[in-house]
Amino acid sequence: MTVHRNWNYWPVLAMVVGGALLARAEEPAVVRLPEVAVKEQVEATPHLPAVEGTRIAEGKKTTVADLDQQPVVVDSNHRQTFVQIPGLLVSEMAIPSQVNLNYRGIGDPHESEYLLTLQDGIPMTCDWFGYPTTYHAPPSELIERVELLRGGAGLLYGPQPGPVLNFVTTKPPADRRFTASTQHTVGSDGLYSTFNQVGGTLEAFGYLGTFHHRQADGARDNADYQVFGGDLKLTWQTGAASQLRLGLVAYESESGEAGRLSLAQYTANRDQTVRPHDRIWISRYVPSLTFVH
Repeated sequence: MTVHRNWNYWPVLAMVVGGALLARAEEPAVVRLPEVAVKEQVEATPHLPAVEGTRIAEGKKTTVADLDQQPVVVDSNHRQTFVQIPGLLVSEMAIPSQVNLNYRGIGDPHESEYLLTLQDGIPMTCDWFGYPTTYHAPPSELIERVELLRGGAGLLYGPQPGPVLNFVTTKPPADRRFTASTQHTVGSDGLYSTFNQVGGTLEAFGYLGTFHHRQADGARDNADYQVFGGDLKLTWQTGAASQLRLGLVAYESESGEAGRLSLAQYTANRDQTVRPHDRIWISRYVPSLTFVH
């Protein structure tokens, strides 16, 4: 019997073992560097408390923007007002007759028709169910914080699909009997804005009254506007856990609509007016009586 042996793999094995030993011999010594610990504290976006009075926000996706924590907003600059609220998109207009917002690009932002807007929990929309559009917003100086309840969380305020935007306005100061302030701002294109308020608490009675006005000529013909508004709040602490609140919100505005320009029109003359006679008048008076226990 003849036995055949194949020795061809031995040179390959020798090359592999030799290469590994050579690589190990050339490997530099390991040098351990001193440890460096990097720590950073990131404040999470504030949210609504799980339970606040009769409102339950547990399990709901919410965002709260505190306007005291950012620079003063003048002339209802909505893009600056909502800078702390991701997902809320602003379609800017130079006149105050419309508020154009939408949430994450859902729906047409025209007049915020896919967004339920509230002021202190009271709807600001013209038609709550049919055509829920928004034609005004409280002045930024009056807003204490802005609450956004995202998506299905808006069902907290009833059968309204989509998110809810709630403007929480300033309450009567409880730590002093009387306080007053006035603010005036001027700018280009004839801008003038003023906000004035008085308030305080006398024993069990609290009061807050504000008046605001702003006007401008606009950058184009028929782009002028003027706004007059006021807010009155009276509170009566009827018991340790009970309070009666009386409120009145007044708003009047007149503005011109110079017309939207196509890219070709803007390139030819960005100052042209295509709607020289369009005017918009807004009037809104809302009294409210609330008992909290």
